[in-house]
Amino acid sequence: MGAQVTVEDLLKRNAQISQNSYPTLPEVPLPNIFIVTCCDPRVDPVEMLGLERYEATVNRSPAGRIRPHFQGLLFLDQIIKFSEIMIIHHTDCSAAVLKSDDVRTALKTSAPGKSSDIDDLVLPGFDE
Repeated sequence: MGAQVTVEDLLKRNAQISQNSYPTLPEVPLPNIFIVTCCDPRVDPVEMLGLERYEATVNRSPAGRIRPHFQGLLFLDQIIKFSEIMIIHHTDCSAAVLKSDDVRTALKTSAPGKSSDIDDLVLPGFDE
């Protein structure tokens, strides 16, 4: 397993990379596929699908749920006009066994004064 990277490390990398110019949106091919997959670090959609740059828009969420990305999908589709949506789930997904009530209980333990706010949270569909 690789060493833990810090935000500072990433900003240093970006300082080097950002010295290059990037094409404007009209200059690049727009992806026709919108992918949602789990944010589990073992699931790398670029690696497992052999994706090349600009082939897909990839979004990651706990348990690969689309609900947290649906508004973004509708917005981006007005620009990109996706022709396909791919939702990827995987075996041994820890997030898939979580229930919304379990998450709420843990959050209330961490922030006891925020029970009402926590009850109002729309969680990413772990009960589906």
